[in-house]
Amino acid sequence: MKYLIPSICLLGSLLWGQNGLDPRYHTLQEIYAELDSLESVPEYQDIFRVDTIGYSQQDNLPLVAAVISDQVQQEEDEPRVLFVGQVHAEEILGVEAVLKLLEDLLNPEPSQVMHAAILRQNLEIWIVPTANPEGLNVVYDGLDYSYRKNKHDFSPDGPWPNGIFDYDPAIGNDVDGVDLNRNFDFNWIFGDGFLELDGSSYGAHYDYYRGPAPFSESETRALRDLALEKHFVFSIIFHSSRSGNFSEKVFTSWRWGGVKESPDFPIMKSIGDELASRIIKENGSGTYLSKVSTSRNGKAHDWFYKETGCFQYLIECGTANLQPDSALIEDTALRLQPPLYYLMDRAIGYQENAAQITGIVYRADQPTVPLEGVEVDLLEHRGGVLTPRTTDGFGRYRRIVTAGSYQVRFRKDGFAPQQFLVTANNSAITTLDVYLTPLPEYTVDLELQPDPEFVVTAFPTVILKNEFSADTFETSFGGTEIPLTEGRWTLTVLDSGAKPWQEELNLQRDTTVNVFIDAPDFMHTYTFFTPSSWTTWSGSWVAHFDTLLSQSSWLYPNQDTTGTRYEIISRARSVAGAQSLTLILHHRYELEWDRDSIAVILEDAGGHPLGSRVWKGQNWTYHDDYLMVRDSAGFDSVRVHLLFSRDETVNYRGWNIADMTLMTGTDPFLGLEESGRSRTSPPRIRMSALYPNPTGGMLAFVVDGPAGTVTLRLYNLLGQELYSDVYRFLSPGRHPVRLNLSTLASGPLSSGVYFITLTTPNRSLMRKCLYLKN
Repeated sequence: MKYLIPSICLLGSLLWGQNGLDPRYHTLQEIYAELDSLESVPEYQDIFRVDTIGYSQQDNLPLVAAVISDQVQQEEDEPRVLFVGQVHAEEILGVEAVLKLLEDLLNPEPSQVMHAAILRQNLEIWIVPTANPEGLNVVYDGLDYSYRKNKHDFSPDGPWPNGIFDYDPAIGNDVDGVDLNRNFDFNWIFGDGFLELDGSSYGAHYDYYRGPAPFSESETRALRDLALEKHFVFSIIFHSSRSGNFSEKVFTSWRWGGVKESPDFPIMKSIGDELASRIIKENGSGTYLSKVSTSRNGKAHDWFYKETGCFQYLIECGTANLQPDSALIEDTALRLQPPLYYLMDRAIGYQENAAQITGIVYRADQPTVPLEGVEVDLLEHRGGVLTPRTTDGFGRYRRIVTAGSYQVRFRKDGFAPQQFLVTANNSAITTLDVYLTPLPEYTVDLELQPDPEFVVTAFPTVILKNEFSADTFETSFGGTEIPLTEGRWTLTVLDSGAKPWQEELNLQRDTTVNVFIDAPDFMHTYTFFTPSSWTTWSGSWVAHFDTLLSQSSWLYPNQDTTGTRYEIISRARSVAGAQSLTLILHHRYELEWDRDSIAVILEDAGGHPLGSRVWKGQNWTYHDDYLMVRDSAGFDSVRVHLLFSRDETVNYRGWNIADMTLMTGTDPFLGLEESGRSRTSPPRIRMSALYPNPTGGMLAFVVDGPAGTVTLRLYNLLGQELYSDVYRFLSPGRHPVRLNLSTLASGPLSSGVYFITLTTPNRSLMRKCLYLKN
């Protein structure tokens, strides 16, 4: 399908001519053939290999990478760099630049033999000639010399396939395809939608389609997976500017809104300046310009830095003459070599500024065992936007810096953190090996006890969360022993129809936590249709159907200089007699990371806070969060205060609350003695694990507790009671109990899951067993 626009076609003729591409350019098949040929050269066997890192979206063409290192078949503890020649189909000069680098590293000029050997010995160098092979074919086949995207099949009627390659030789009118440099999962939402006119003065039209979802394209997924696996220190992706507006520039991540800079910005920009200064312009009038990336729209270099810590630079090579003749091809490829060598030298501190902090993190109790996944933070260059930088499989960390002193913090789940003041200089790489001590492990005895009048599910859900991770599992009522390391944990217990239960634990010893599971005494769901039902309603809040939105527009406005806050406050409700208040928010949020925040506060009628929670960053999937406060003295009244704080720069989609419900109740364990945040209770009945389990009939367990009466019951999965008996223990202590399930019930039991409960006047314990009938 073709859409002919004469004026745009004329522009295309002026830019690309009538006679096709210069044969000096490598076709896709020539790229494959050259790499295959090099891999078969005997003297290259130990220093060169070709990997297939993925396949293209539509035509399933291989995405190939050349790897160069002195022991290339082995995984070595050395820094890695990545060079990508092409992402946009028409921008083919970068392909020739990286292929020249490949040739020179394998077969260097005599004056560069030593340099190339040093690089091969100390680096793992990855070269991807093209990340868009099917787009490259469109250009080389002469179908459309202005083609930009991959060939993902879409229809003019919508983003679904029609089995036709819908392209147009005129600039920017191609229906098919996704702009791969808008498809990365960082600020992806700000890219162009399907067939959304770009509005540029040079006819881009539909060229910037971000794709149906982040990483919807197999090409971007291939680059993503490679980056996450290889921990690249530096990277360059080559582009060329069709309009000429960005030609001969080096772009560094990022400065948004004029002031919002990336956490490592001073370091990255100084390297970007150096890169630009080493590339001579085509006309010889000076060097490339070092620029800062200011757009937010799913670009690769922003994602690489945010997600992996790699300093990736976007180099717009050449001029608006995107596909020049052979003389300029050779000249441009040659002029683009100095920045590539500079980054490789900078990564290993050879002949360049060597400011870098590196080392290996080990277990202190096993000092030869390296630790993977240790978070390494430079406190002077940290930010909420960054995914934590971690050690690799060798326990190695690397942080590129400028000369100076840095606070470096090392953290890993289950280990005591450490922090050091480290000085880096330009003359040599600074090495600091670190030994982390495992934290002591304690046992949390989680005692889940339902209200006897509350119909419980068989398996309540338990969520354990600390600053590193979250673990969700199902358990039975009664006692569950959970091994946890020392530190702060959030413990949440959920059961259908019950009040959520949540507690903050500062675990310093073996601890018993008693959880009372019951239905709420009172439940109120807030509505947002009428602002007059709220005592305060300031800001741009708006009710949209059943959802509260922080603003009516797509993005929330930045705060003005008057410092106005968005807040709404509900009218106070009487909750007399309630000992626990639980607020459940079903919400999502997308905020600027470091300065914008949202908060929910439970207050009494006088505005005094009872409890609060604050969120930052982004979680744009609807989910439940909980705010729970408890007081044995009870509460008289409560109101809800929602607060949205913003700074004057960078905005996102804000805060959406689909549901907000308040539950009240009582907690019989609030009167128990407390030590720190851990609760202890008077002597109580306990029940050991069942043995054997699974069983063919015979079961044994131990009841431990004070003297008294205990009722034993047997239930099936449907909750039907099959057996009941009363035990009277005349003395405190341990009492063994033996049962035969085969003869216990009034009728024969089939194989399956059963539950045994022990009940006292104020406590119920449950154990699950699997019965396998002989």
